[in-house]
Amino acid sequence: MNYVLIEVLQGILMERKHFWMDKQSVLIYNAGQKYPTCALLSEIMQEAFYQEPELLLKFDDFTSLEIKTVNWLYNVMSKLDLCRRLVEWGIGQLQNTYSTIRMLKVNF
Repeated sequence: MNYVLIEVLQGILMERKHFWMDKQSVLIYNAGQKYPTCALLSEIMQEAFYQEPELLLKFDDFTSLEIKTVNWLYNVMSKLDLCRRLVEWGIGQLQNTYSTIRMLKVNF
């Protein structure tokens, strides 16, 4: 039952990708990598990113890229373009860490 629902959701996401592709693509890419049930979505996203790896760095949510994806980008992209975006990615990682620490302090 759950697999049918996941397949339907993946189909809907792919039909409407022009709505989310520039906003939540990294989130969806990460989910596709993390959860084996999202195989179709993962394959489609991987194909797009292998053809144009710099797309990953153009999206609004690129700071949520996982480190293994950043390492892959380092090996396939222009070093100058990647370094500029990596600085932004690192700042985003620090901001996420700072927000988490601040939230933990408030909760305790």
